[in-house]
Amino acid sequence: FGAPCQSITLPSTPEIAKVEADHFSGKVTVKYAFNDDINVYATYGTGYKGPMIANPIGLPLLKVRPETSTSYELGLKALFFDNRLELNADVFHVKYKDFQGQTRVTDPGPPPISNYTTQNAGGLKTSGVEADLTFRATPELTLSANVAYQPTKFEEFSVQCYDRYANPGTPVNGPAVDEMRT
Repeated sequence: FGAPCQSITLPSTPEIAKVEADHFSGKVTVKYAFNDDINVYATYGTGYKGPMIANPIGLPLLKVRPETSTSYELGLKALFFDNRLELNADVFHVKYKDFQGQTRVTDPGPPPISNYTTQNAGGLKTSGVEADLTFRATPELTLSANVAYQPTKFEEFSVQCYDRYANPGTPVNGPAVDEMRT
């Protein structure tokens, strides 16, 4: 937090904008079964959310870079007591680049116009653990529980700021920290 934002002078009216990008994503999983009732797995995957053009009311069109992610997961799936107790648990880590998030922007006007738009918010990471437990007490009664702990942290948070509006958490007209890539 606190990094200066990118300073760009924008035209006063919307214009035609174009963005293009491509990306190859995939997922690989390795599974090992100790027996018919217990297995462990490991997964590696990449994700992609394509670029876009945001159109905040009364403000110029904004190019939004693609969002990419890399994820890792280790898990366990197990059945106990003649399949009456089922446990699924995993730990994971996901890292995002050029995270696409909502930002409140204000054109000071007159009159001032505030609205939300999508912008790139830099790096984001999350790691955590999840678990599901199901117990079939009787054929008529099933008890289930699940829990998840997923702390999330922005590793960098610099959004595009312009002469006409700014993210209140970053100084306007600061030095560029990242160039628009489209």
